Amino acid sequence: MRQTRTATILAVFVLAVLVGSTGWAGFAGTDVFVASVGHGRGAGGSQWRTTVWISNPGSSPADCQVQFLPRGESNPAPAGTYSITVQQGDTLRFDDAVWTLFGLEGYGALRVTSSTDVIVNSRIYNQEGSDPSATQGQFFCALPTSFSLKPGRYTDVLGVNQAEDGAFRYNFGIVETSGHEVTLEVTLVDGNSSGLGAKVYSLGPYGVMQVNVSDLEGVGSTTSENAKLHFYLRPESTGQAIVFGSGIANASQDPSTFEMTVDVPSGAGDGDITAVNAGDGLEGGGTSGDVTLSIADGGITGPKISENAVKTAKIKDGAVTTSKISGAGASSGQVLKYNGSSVTWADDETTSGGGSDEITAVNAGVGLTGGGSSGDVTLSVANDGIVSSMIADGAVTNSKISGAGASSDQVLKFNGSSVSWAADEGMTLPYSGTTSSGNPAFKVTHTNGGMGIWGESNSNAGVYGKSNVNTGVYGYSASGVGVSGNNSSSGNYANLGTPDYGVRGVGAGDHTGVHGESTSGYGGRFISSSAHGVYGSTSGTGDAGVLGTGGTYGVLGQASGSGHAGIAGQNESSGGYGVWGISTGGSGLAGKFSGNVDVAGWLTVMSSASHAVIDGVQTGTTYAGVVGESSVTNGLGVSGYCNGSGGTGLYGYAPSSGLAAWLNGDVHINGDLSVGGSISKGGGSFKIDHPLDPEHKYLYHSFVESPDMMDIYNGNVMTDDRGYATVVLPKWFQALNRDFRYQLTVIQGGDQWALARVVQKIENNSFVIQTSAPSIEVSWQVTGIRHDAWAEAHRIPVEQTKPEVEQGHYLHPELYGQSFEESVEHARHPEITEDGRLMKDQPEH
Repeated sequence: MRQTRTATILAVFVLAVLVGSTGWAGFAGTDVFVASVGHGRGAGGSQWRTTVWISNPGSSPADCQVQFLPRGESNPAPAGTYSITVQQGDTLRFDDAVWTLFGLEGYGALRVTSSTDVIVNSRIYNQEGSDPSATQGQFFCALPTSFSLKPGRYTDVLGVNQAEDGAFRYNFGIVETSGHEVTLEVTLVDGNSSGLGAKVYSLGPYGVMQVNVSDLEGVGSTTSENAKLHFYLRPESTGQAIVFGSGIANASQDPSTFEMTVDVPSGAGDGDITAVNAGDGLEGGGTSGDVTLSIADGGITGPKISENAVKTAKIKDGAVTTSKISGAGASSGQVLKYNGSSVTWADDETTSGGGSDEITAVNAGVGLTGGGSSGDVTLSVANDGIVSSMIADGAVTNSKISGAGASSDQVLKFNGSSVSWAADEGMTLPYSGTTSSGNPAFKVTHTNGGMGIWGESNSNAGVYGKSNVNTGVYGYSASGVGVSGNNSSSGNYANLGTPDYGVRGVGAGDHTGVHGESTSGYGGRFISSSAHGVYGSTSGTGDAGVLGTGGTYGVLGQASGSGHAGIAGQNESSGGYGVWGISTGGSGLAGKFSGNVDVAGWLTVMSSASHAVIDGVQTGTTYAGVVGESSVTNGLGVSGYCNGSGGTGLYGYAPSSGLAAWLNGDVHINGDLSVGGSISKGGGSFKIDHPLDPEHKYLYHSFVESPDMMDIYNGNVMTDDRGYATVVLPKWFQALNRDFRYQLTVIQGGDQWALARVVQKIENNSFVIQTSAPSIEVSWQVTGIRHDAWAEAHRIPVEQTKPEVEQGHYLHPELYGQSFEESVEHARHPEITEDGRLMKDQPEH
């Protein structure tokens, strides 16, 4: 007969053995389960709540995690987790625990894990009114996982009463306690062990279920008033479970708990084991506590292995090494061989070639010589044995071709009957060649008075010369003209390098004397080392000595000498102009300089054009297109003013990686500042007239900053008579923010303490606060990270490598004991002096 005892009796026995006179009230453990807890409505209008006690009977603090496992589902990741530390000897109580600890509604089980043994008790009760003394409830003691039903074991739950009189109803529940899967057969039997119905239930990891007894197949809405449930955990299960029953009085809704019994397997005997000793081939054992036996290294010898006893699945891959194989019964040179029915030692009869026939002769084929029919034979490539068909295309490279019989610069040439070495004569047009020699690539000499090179074209240049770094065409004559050009039109010619002129061009009538043209470079370039590079003179009234026209510049003047001017204008007549600029559609006066520019005196330019009145263009690497300077007190170096509607007083533009403006010094803006991009700064604050002394002082406050585009919102709210308050945020709040953080502070006087928590996170631009007492004022703060379209596209880099030009330089070198030359400002603008002025050279006048 099976021997059974209730869990309560077993607990008393276990505690008496383990703790002696300590006398704990409950089951201590580091991993325990409360089978039934809840917060919500039940049958007949009942309102269920749960009180939980956690006690630490030990001598050190217990760090606990309480997890809620909802019914009707697996719970590999618990719906809620609450962490708490219980000091040694203390007991903590949690009223309405499912709501208080997790903010959840529903039913399920609790799992409590702890760093040291704790005892957990609970009471789930129905409270329909406001009087706690009018409640009906049932007690559940948390069970350690060691009490769980194991695969292949049985347990019973008594007290099933769901008779026709309707006085009671009966539910039962199952909780998986190991994080694996279980399958249980549940059978309902009456007092005479006659079966009334059955069903198989499967649960996943930490799954929880509770159903009425009528859920069993074959059981109607009513059963015997004295029955029990028989649970069998199938052997194929990988997990374990605890089960329970709950009988409820229908009129009062008063429940009673029925705990599982612990199955003691039959055949256990009455004797006690006093020692477990390791026999031949084993090691381990002991005389007390949990003992373990293992197979000893080298413990499995030949006599211990019966024929065909070791199956493949029992042997780990690679476990059978050569030293583990016995050579008993083998002769030298034999191998293990399968003969069709077993593996035995046998001679190694392997032959190469896959057959038994012998080679009787080796004959030389096409292109080979040698061979034989006996002894060691040799094959060789025959003289002239390699014919054209045997040579793969491209196989003969230049290194394979012999130069025997050839002279320097000769080439292989077909003479009509054979290929032989011959002189490289003639040139095939069009011809193109390159050389890296320092000598001329092409040189032709005529010794009899004719032309060295004659170039002629019907529609293009007769001779074209190009050089990437030097002269395209160079002409030289010891006594005549270096380069001479003639045009078939009467009177038009040009001489280059004559004894009198560097360039002389003559044009008849209204034709041009010298005409230069280029699609990207200089149309004409004139250089003199001591006189004028270009000299223009005319005797006609109203005509220009030099006339320049162009799509970009009419005249471009450049000077490389220190103190010299690119363009100098001079007039010694009274009322004349040093420089006169006229434009019918562009700038009347435009200056483009590679150095500094000074304007002495007052410059007034009037224009009604739609473009810039004065356009300063700078193409160098350092200096400015326009410089404005004032040395008077409170003067203006540059003043920008616009009186037109919607206009701009000062405009800067940098389309590439440059800066639209660089301001060295303090900047005052008397008006609003709008920034379309990001702001980077060393620090920031607001500045106002001091509220307490506005006439004599300023008040500053530093900005609040974060590395992740954080927004901050705060306020105060009062909870209602139930301790709840809803904080409503702007309707655009969640469209602008994500990743919320919360801070709550209770504002309350007196001796009573109150706690506050967030019970519902931000949803639909609001969140819910709960306090442990009603009508409590709470100061709240919420932060969010911007995730609007602009922020997502322009995240601020928290750390960034300096650009190459700024490497080794500082924003504030003086703070690191460095000089102004080590500043980023100097690295980008070496023309700016330490006092913020622009270095410049004064041109000569």
